[in-house]
Amino acid sequence: MSDFRGQTGRVQSPMKRSNRKRRRPEEVVAKLRQADDALTKGTPIAGVARSLGVSEVTLSRWRDDYGEMDRDAVRGLKDLERETARLRRLVAEQQFWPPDPEISHQGGVLRPVLQLLGARKQ
Repeated sequence: MSDFRGQTGRVQSPMKRSNRKRRRPEEVVAKLRQADDALTKGTPIAGVARSLGVSEVTLSRWRDDYGEMDRDAVRGLKDLERETARLRRLVAEQQFWPPDPEISHQGGVLRPVLQLLGARKQ
């Protein structure tokens, strides 16, 4: 067995970050269905995870995250998450709008600094 030492000299995981694959939620649900079918046939969890190309921990995490969802439910969930992120950005932008006129329109950022230092307005 090879030694998994990287450039830093520390032991690294055989599953490098570059080898990992981020799967779409629809793919995860499909793999969970395959895992369910294999488990009902009596295949051990380790064998199911190996056949899917993931670890047992990943399989367990997927079950916690997606549970009994079907593909349409996952798609709807992701759409809601995108919409929530968009609305949060809008709210954050509105908190800073309109900008403070003293700072942004009349003399820029230096005006308050000059006033604090006691300088005359020009």
